[in-house]
Amino acid sequence: MSIQGPQNSSQGFRPIYNTATSAAPPQSSEPVYIEPHFISQTGEYIVLWDEVLVAFKNASHVRNENTLVPFLRDGNFQILNPLRIRACPGVIFDVFFDSPSDDLNLDSLRISNPPTSSTSTNPFVSPPSYSQVESTSNSMSSYPLPPLSTQLTEDGQIYTNTGSPRHLGDGISEVITTSSATTTSFTSTSGHQPLRTTASAPQYRGNLFTNNSTYFEKTPTARSPQLIDENLDFGNSLYDHTQSALPLSPQQNSQIQPQVFYNPTPPPQQRRFLIPERRMKPDDIAISEYNQGLAYLKGNGVPQDYYKAMDTFRKAAKQGNPKAQCELAFLYYKGDGIPQDFSKALKWFLRAANQENSRAQAHLGDMYFYGEGVPQDYDQSLDWVIKSASLGDAYGQNNVGVAYLTGKGVEKDYSLAMEWLTKSANQGDPHGQSHLSQIYHFGLGVRKDFAKAMELYLLAANQGLGMALCSIGMMYNDGEGVPKDESKAMEWYLKAAYQGDGQGMNLVGLMYLQRTGFQPDYSKAMEWLHKAANKGYAGAYFNLGRMYENGKGVPQDYYKAIVWFQKAADKGHAKSQFAIGEMYYHGRGVPKDYTEAMEWLLKSANNGNSKAQIIIGDMYRNGEGVPQDFSKAMEWYTKAAKQEDADAYTRIGTLYHDGTGVPKDRSKAEALYRKAVAKGNAEAQFCLDWMHNNDQRPQIDQSKAMMFRKVAEDRDPDLYCAIGHIYYRGKGVSKDNSKAMEWYLKAANMGSNEAQHIIGIMYFHGLGVAEDYSKAMEWFLEAASQGFSLSQRQIGIMYDEGEGVLQDRSRAIEWFLKAANQGDFESKTRIALMYADWNEVPVDDSKAIEWLSNAAEHGLVEPQYALGCSYKNGRGVSVDYLKAMEWFLKAANQGNANAACDIGVMYMHGEGVRRDFAKAATWLRKAAKQGNAKAQFNFGHLYYAGHGVPEDCEKALEWFLLAANQGERNAQYRVSYMYYNGFGAPKDIALGEEWDRIAKRNLV
Repeated sequence: MSIQGPQNSSQGFRPIYNTATSAAPPQSSEPVYIEPHFISQTGEYIVLWDEVLVAFKNASHVRNENTLVPFLRDGNFQILNPLRIRACPGVIFDVFFDSPSDDLNLDSLRISNPPTSSTSTNPFVSPPSYSQVESTSNSMSSYPLPPLSTQLTEDGQIYTNTGSPRHLGDGISEVITTSSATTTSFTSTSGHQPLRTTASAPQYRGNLFTNNSTYFEKTPTARSPQLIDENLDFGNSLYDHTQSALPLSPQQNSQIQPQVFYNPTPPPQQRRFLIPERRMKPDDIAISEYNQGLAYLKGNGVPQDYYKAMDTFRKAAKQGNPKAQCELAFLYYKGDGIPQDFSKALKWFLRAANQENSRAQAHLGDMYFYGEGVPQDYDQSLDWVIKSASLGDAYGQNNVGVAYLTGKGVEKDYSLAMEWLTKSANQGDPHGQSHLSQIYHFGLGVRKDFAKAMELYLLAANQGLGMALCSIGMMYNDGEGVPKDESKAMEWYLKAAYQGDGQGMNLVGLMYLQRTGFQPDYSKAMEWLHKAANKGYAGAYFNLGRMYENGKGVPQDYYKAIVWFQKAADKGHAKSQFAIGEMYYHGRGVPKDYTEAMEWLLKSANNGNSKAQIIIGDMYRNGEGVPQDFSKAMEWYTKAAKQEDADAYTRIGTLYHDGTGVPKDRSKAEALYRKAVAKGNAEAQFCLDWMHNNDQRPQIDQSKAMMFRKVAEDRDPDLYCAIGHIYYRGKGVSKDNSKAMEWYLKAANMGSNEAQHIIGIMYFHGLGVAEDYSKAMEWFLEAASQGFSLSQRQIGIMYDEGEGVLQDRSRAIEWFLKAANQGDFESKTRIALMYADWNEVPVDDSKAIEWLSNAAEHGLVEPQYALGCSYKNGRGVSVDYLKAMEWFLKAANQGNANAACDIGVMYMHGEGVRRDFAKAATWLRKAAKQGNAKAQFNFGHLYYAGHGVPEDCEKALEWFLLAANQGERNAQYRVSYMYYNGFGAPKDIALGEEWDRIAKRNLV
């Protein structure tokens, strides 16, 4: 039984006792809360009567205000077994008793104040003090049940009942009493004649005993210690309900109060007394023990005690109760108050999960997902969480969403992730709310929406979810959707930390290391990181490892670093697995060992770490610890590139540039370098510059450059620059930015504009030197003044993006034009991209088309899409749907969602092509799954109208909602219409009006 504080999901019961006098008002006590059971077949919640009796041992009935709460019946109006009442959470029922006694054992049936010789010469003349409830016949009065063995006193003599019960089964025992021919004998201890008694046959009805139509309430008597018989033994016929219906011991039996009964008009026939033993069925006992376990777990009505909770859960779990099995597993899983034990958690989660317990199935999925107590297995994880989600479990739905969000066990699909996470969040699950927030926070398949993200994070945070508290702190720390405020960030991190969240403790520790305007406080950082580590948070293990690896706040100690990395790696932490592999790869703090490095790097790579995938590619490319294999190198680089890793783009670009393992392809190399440059990759920028610069002068043989290095004097800046390149790129020597800088400075001081530009790049990105925008600008200006186009372009970038200088678009275009006029393709591209928005630069439309065409012809996706829009809308050119379609297709095939959407719309409306709803659906689905709101709206319309796809209002509404939540006004109006008319969802006028208001606000 779960005795809890007031909760919306619990049923409250308030005991009401009748006082001794009718004039006195009833007395009530504080309510007790019992967790109801859900009956899936009927969809209702019930409370078992035996659970009420565990809490209130002598309860006779329950009322809701003045209305009797009846026992539930089946279709034939037969009372259901076991007895149950319908729960009404939020309402407190009144529990009434036959008497103020709280003792429900058989001794509660004795009468009070039996007559003695001082008040009557015949003890059977005056009946006992019953409270008669109803009498409709003149038959003999009913009376309490006789004891199984008892004594009474008459004329100062003690008599003992020598009768014994016969067990009839089903919780009923029989005692035979007779008159004349058959008697219940009371043997006198002083030699008097036996006292004989007779009785009519009472029947048991609930807590009232009846003879025909006469009902009497049971009345207790005071205990009489002098009458206790030490030799009594009631076997299994008595149960003490304060001890979960376990048989009484002989010592407990010895404390039962003797009873007497009276009958002034005994009939001659034999009578049977049916004594209900009130045995609890095994299932009911298990439920009771489960509820008691919850009380100990939550400290509701009893002191919180994890060990007692574990013990009671185990008792119920061994009887097959799936809820108890799940709670027991969760105790072992979390290690709250007891030692953490994943193997025992797995055992009990499995038992509950195999009984269709959705919560256990969801957490079993967690264990396989994170490799806790079992080998990590995303497929197994997905199987379990799908089972859980299909049963409607909100946490299971969250886990399915996370699988699609991360692409672990399934192909990454942001639209399906949003669908499942929305289901979870709508049920109020804080994990679902928090993960749905991340979709909006990071723009995963949808447009970034910090306000929506914050709204959802707050919902989860208000339920105490540490992950959400931390995410709100991160938004304040980074100034995303709110003013940047590190103090508020720390407040949120501390909220999570003080409630025991490992991630929160870890973030507090990092704040002490990295807080802006403060010196690092290594002692406090270590203190909080150790707290997080004690909670088992893998990120804290990793950060402690980094501190020992780099000697920050502690003496540098590679051994301790590896120990901490190992702890995190064993929990599947990909960064820690990579860190260990990298240390073995470079021989940093440990002997260089390519075999050991490959083992750890593979673990990290298989967990999705792109940096590990790149180093594995390097090892295959260079034949380090494995046979040289360029195809495998390309395979691993491609895996990293799919995660949009800029270093991977650069590596693949270099393979195409050099023709290593693939046909030499300058255009592919250039396109890949540009992708990397767009992500700020300095090495890709260097490679791109090198390609264009070397078109205008002969290349210097690297081997000769290194050979001449020893004899070089201050007379050949090109040679010095070439040596710098060798160290910078690690060609034939270990990569060393510091040595590269030395040689570049020699060349720059001799007037080499190329070296001056590269030094500017190194200061701009902090390569081998501290990052310094002002020094970078000095070197760029030095080279640009000599007409070096790459520096002119870089100055334009700094003005365009406001890096190191105030943002100034007009000055940016000036510098881009200087470089473009020297033929710098990258600058032409930059200008084209600015024209793509038609608002960046004051220029006529025909000039914009010229720039866009130039860039689009070179394969740049944004100018391709912009050029398609120009032809479709007649901006700067005549309307030409065929050319628009041509450029949209080129952009869409490079993954541009806007282009895919416009192709779908053109097929939908037959613009320049024959109307084809099937093709429209194909292209719109592609764009919609990328999070394009316009495509989501149009794809929903296809489902609504049944064009190209089966008519399906529910799916239509789903897509309309996705678009509406991104601010698509047409979708918001359509959602309003759907709710108004009950299309795809139950009719909801209020919700329809709300969406209508939202859409109208977007008009402003």
